Amino acid sequence: VIPGATVHSLPIEPSIVQKLSELMGAGTPPSAQETVGLMQDTYRNFVRVNTPRFSDLFGHALEQQEAPLVFHCTAGKDRTGLAAALLLLALDVDADVVMDDYLHTNVRLADRIPAGVLPPQVARVLWSVQPEFLQAAYEVIDADYGNVANYLKSGIGLGNAELERLRSLYLQSP
Repeated sequence: VIPGATVHSLPIEPSIVQKLSELMGAGTPPSAQETVGLMQDTYRNFVRVNTPRFSDLFGHALEQQEAPLVFHCTAGKDRTGLAAALLLLALDVDADVVMDDYLHTNVRLADRIPAGVLPPQVARVLWSVQPEFLQAAYEVIDADYGNVANYLKSGIGLGNAELERLRSLYLQSP
C-alpha cells in the first residue's frame, strides 16, 4: 500500500495464459520459438483488444495533480512494458531509448524465473522480454493507425492539449 495513492483496476487478460493452458493441458508444451510467437500474439492483442484499457491508463495519468504515477501488472513486464513504452513515446522519448528501457526488464527479472512450474524453454521466454514482443504491438499499431502518433491520437485519445499536460506532469526541465 502506498499512502495517498489512488488505485484503479484496468483488467487486461494476456491471451498467452489461455493458449498455454490449452497446450499444456493437451500435453504438448510449445518450443521456445512457439512461445515467442504466442507472446507476439499477446502483444498484438494488447493493441487489438485492449486499447480502451490503455486509454483509461492515460486518462488516469492525466487526472493526476502531480507526479509520480505508479502502474503495474502481475509480472511487471508485458502489460506494464507496453504501457511504459506508450507513455514514454507520448512524452517524445526516442524509440531506441524506449526499447532499451523495455529490455532492462530482463536485468530486473533475471533471478525470478520460477523453477518447475513450466518447461524451462517456456519459462525462459515467459519471464523475459524480447524486442520481438514490443515490435509485434508496434506492427499492429502501424497497420491499424499508420504510426504511434496516430495511435496515441485516435486509439488512445490524446490530442495536443493532453500530450502537453502529460509532458508538464511527467517531464522535468534540465
